Order: sequence, then structure tokens, then C-alpha cells
Amino acid sequence: MTDDELLALCRSQEYHYDCADCWYSCPKSGQCCNDTAGDECNCGYDRRVKEKMTLYKAGYRAAMEDVIKEWNRLTEIVADYRGYTEDWYDLKKWLDEQVEKGGV
Repeated sequence: MTDDELLALCRSQEYHYDCADCWYSCPKSGQCCNDTAGDECNCGYDRRVKEKMTLYKAGYRAAMEDVIKEWNRLTEIVADYRGYTEDWYDLKKWLDEQVEKGGV
């Protein structure tokens, strides 16, 4: 997932505060009529999007680390098998033995 896709996901779930009384709307909502509010977000939406992105990225990294660890483990199993034989039935027998031992 690209950063742009992640940002779109984070933004799709909520919006800048938009009140029926435009004086209280967030300036970034496009509905604010308070000229003294400035141009920056004052409703917390931008902060929450950044927090979500940080959490999603941390979760993605953790998941990828688990995938890489599993890939490395399976690569080692295959490397161990290489010298065993080229025959498929021997491979199946070897894998069954590994399963019984709890190695796979």
C-alpha cells in the first residue's frame, strides 16, 4: 500500500468539523465563516489522520517482519532438503516427517 493510498484510507473515515453555525466549523472544512480562525485545522482531524497513518504503518511493518521471518524459515527448510533427493515422493516423505516432528 502506497502512502497516498494509506492517506486516502485514513481520510475516508471522517472529516473536518462542519457545524450548522459556520462560525464553529473547522477552517479546513470549507464552511468556516470565522475570519479570525486562520487556515489551519482546529478540530483535530489532521492530527488524527497522522496518528492513524503512524499506527497503520507500524502494523504493516510488524506484519511484514512476520512474513519475512516465515519466508526465511521456509527457505532454510528448502535449503536443508536440497541435498536430500530430486524425487517428488522423497520430498513428500521428507515433508511428512518434518510435520510429524513439528518442524513445518
